This record gives sequence, C-alpha cells and structure tokens, in this order.
Amino acid sequence: MGKIKKIDEFIVSIEDSTTLLKLYLQRVARSPGNATYCRALATHAGEIRYAAETLYINLTHELASLTKPLAIATVNYVEYLMELANLIDQLALDMASGQAFDLVSAIDLLRDGVDKLEQLIQIISQGQIVNAKAIAQTIKTFQEILEGEVSFVDDVISRTAEHPVPEASTEDNELNFEEEDPFDELEIDNELLDEIVNGLDDSVDSVIEEQATLKTAISGEADYLLEINTKQLKELFANLISSYAQPIKGFIKELRDGFASKEWITICSQALELIDNAAFSMDYEDLSLAVSNFSSLLKSVKESPERLISGENKKEILTSYTYLVLCLPQAFSLEDDIINIISSREGLIIQSLLKQVKQVGTTTVRKLFAAGLTTLEQYYQAKPSELVLLANIRPWLAERICQQFQQHLRDNKDNKEPNKVTYKKKLKLLVEELKRQQFLFKKATLEDWYSQQDSEQKKQRRRNRQKVMWQINAVLAEEGTAVSMALLKELKKLVFERRIERLEAYLVNM
Repeated sequence: MGKIKKIDEFIVSIEDSTTLLKLYLQRVARSPGNATYCRALATHAGEIRYAAETLYINLTHELASLTKPLAIATVNYVEYLMELANLIDQLALDMASGQAFDLVSAIDLLRDGVDKLEQLIQIISQGQIVNAKAIAQTIKTFQEILEGEVSFVDDVISRTAEHPVPEASTEDNELNFEEEDPFDELEIDNELLDEIVNGLDDSVDSVIEEQATLKTAISGEADYLLEINTKQLKELFANLISSYAQPIKGFIKELRDGFASKEWITICSQALELIDNAAFSMDYEDLSLAVSNFSSLLKSVKESPERLISGENKKEILTSYTYLVLCLPQAFSLEDDIINIISSREGLIIQSLLKQVKQVGTTTVRKLFAAGLTTLEQYYQAKPSELVLLANIRPWLAERICQQFQQHLRDNKDNKEPNKVTYKKKLKLLVEELKRQQFLFKKATLEDWYSQQDSEQKKQRRRNRQKVMWQINAVLAEEGTAVSMALLKELKKLVFERRIERLEAYLVNM
C-alpha cells in the first residue's frame, strides 16, 4: 500500500526522547515535587514535538506516492500525531512551571499520550487505515485539562499549591545520583535483589551460630575469615543492609525536599520486610522495632485517601525515619558527604571508569565511596581482596574493577603530563566512535520497530553507545577545565543527537 519514507527518520529521531520521557514519567510519578524531573520531562517532550513538526512539514513531498484513501488517512494521522505531540509538550511544560494540576492524573494522561503516540507511529509506518477514535479521545482529554475544564481533586490541588515545584536554580552545581545521565539507568547491570537476599541469608545463618566464622560479607565466596565479636557483626550487618536501604533513602530524600507519591511505599515495602526479618534474626531488637513501626506507618499512609504524601503524614514519616538512622546510621544516613565527593573532578573520573565494568551498579559505587575509596591512586594500588573486605562486594566483581583501573593506568602511562592537544585527540576519536555507535543503534531501532521485537542486538547497541559516553565523560573530567566540566554536566540532559552536536562544536572551539 505504500508508506511515508520520512517516518523512518522520525522513528529513530524520537527513540531516545521517548525512552527518557517514559523514564522521567516513572520518576515524576514517585516524586511529583522534584523540579529536576519535571524539567527533564518538558525537555524530552519538546524534542518529540519538534520531530513531529518536522515530519508534518515534509509530509507533502511524499503524498503523491500513496493511494488517495491512504494519503487522506495519513494526513489525518500525522495531524493527530503533531497535535498529540504539542499537547504532551504543553502539559509537560505546565508541570515544570509548577501549575496546580492534579499531578497524579496528569502523569497518567501523559503515559496514555505516549502510548497513543506510539500507536499512531505504528499505523503510519505500516501504511494502515484504521479507526482512531481512542486517539481522538486522548487528545480531547489533554485539551480539557490544559483549558482548565476538568474538575480536579481539591485536596490534591491544595497540597500542590502548598508545595509548588520550585523554579530552576541558577546555581545548580551539585551532582547527585538522581541527576546522573539517565541513560546509565538503562544500561548499567545493577546487582540483582535476589543475589543480595541470598547473600544476606547466608551471612545471617553463619553469624547466628555459636562459634561461627564469617567467610564473606556478601555470599561466602571470599577466602578470608573474621573473628566474631559484636562490633564486627554490626559492621557486617550494616554493610549488607545498606543495599536494601537505597530505595528507602531515595524516598526520604524526595519527601524531605517536598512531597512524594504513594508509589514509593510499594517500592520500599519489600526492602523493609527483608530488613525487619534480618534484624529479628540477629536479635537487634531496637532496629527491628523501629523498622516495624516505620513499616506500619507507611501502610497506614498508603491506605489514607490522599494520593500524595505531604502535611502531617510527611512529618510522621520523617520523624519515624530518624529512629532508623539512630539505630543504624551506617545504613540509613543520607550520605550527603559522599555525594559531595562523587561530584568532584576525581570522583567523576572514578564513576566513569566504574560504570564501564559489567555489573557495577549504583549500589556498588556507593559502597566503594562509603568505604573511603575516593581517589584514583587508591584504585590503582588496590587488590581485589582489599575491595572485598572494605566494600563488601563479590570477589569476581572486585577483580573486574581492579582490572579496569590497571588498564586505565597503563593507557595513561605515556601521558604523565597530558595537554590540551592530547585531550582533543582522545576526544575526537571518541566522538567519531560515538557517531558510529549512534548509527548502529538507529539501524537496530528500525529493525526492531518493523519486526515488533525488542532484540538483544538493540540492547547491546545501546550499551555500546553508552560505554563510549562513559569514556567521553572520563576525558572531559580528566581535562578538568571549567568549560569541560560544564559540558560534562550539560550532556547528561541531552539526547544523543544533541550530545554529538555539542561535542563537535566543543572540538571546533577547543
């Protein structure tokens, strides 16, 4: 039946933006008051709108190649697509500006809008003529919300007004885990929860037996022994619990800074149950009681009629959390000091190198920094057994980390005093490789789109692309100028086509 050839270009141009739009929708759903997430949502919605407008402008050049019924239908579908992209963009912008929407409903509508957008692209790319009534209804709902004709839930509006989304800071110099490159979240192989659970069970079984010895901090794989005493047991326990505590701390940070969605409670519930069981097994009565009280409070808040956590519920949760911190500060403190270290030039280099190691995730990075491993020299000199002991990570993972830093040391051995020319040469080669990987990723995206499969090849292409990005981040951090550090931070907010454009412009002016 024929099709619009420009649709292929459109599909690959919005792949990254659509992926990040969905990612930030998940984050905003958990943390509606987070200005960073709302701004990112608006940025990527804008990218999709721009691509839709470009497709619409180029439409007339190809209609002659279609049958008359298909040409008429295609015009209608592309007009729908452009209108939907504009509405998604407008709603995202309004959310970022702090307008008093029912944010929960707005997020649901945006999710539906992205889903309908993908349906429209599928219809156009396959040259179909179908009934688009559901898509028209979604567009109508967007228009009603944006024109203020939908009745919102009064208590949600009042809470949103009490905690408006803050304006963008003009001095946003602090980098934290939640503000890292969002593509990292898609590519890093984070430690699986069941591995952590099994490791904790093994360790607990060994320490509660009389005269037992601890063979490992995680899974019993290491060949070292620790003499049993109360201090060692508590340190081991705290290190293990730290892995579970990450989502709970993420929830508390969001709540502390404004308000949060009840989705967080579901995310935290399994971790709290595991921590409670472990504390009970270890006879840590104070911690077990604090965790039980905290869990009970979250359950009662979840059952309350309000859809966002704020006001008295927020105060009670934050107060209850302080008891967890008092019982086990090593696991439950919010680690603001670690974030500052990671934000440093050397910390950014270390992060970029660690992320290139397969199966190193956020939890491992935090463990290493929390253990005091914050300089390149420490990693250059570290032995795998030392990383296992200090950070309680698996021996095979410690081996990979040491190999990565030894390779980095060898690569830089001949450049003891690198200069601007050296950095430019390295960066130029990496940008060319990034362009190549972007081309391969686009190719895999189209193949997956028309086969309607999410292939391993596409996942591997995306990971290869991100690996090059980590190498670029390391070079920019190593260069360490104010301009290179600002660029490093800017790139994290862009889709890859824009990253390549900015990097090429940087090389021209370097």
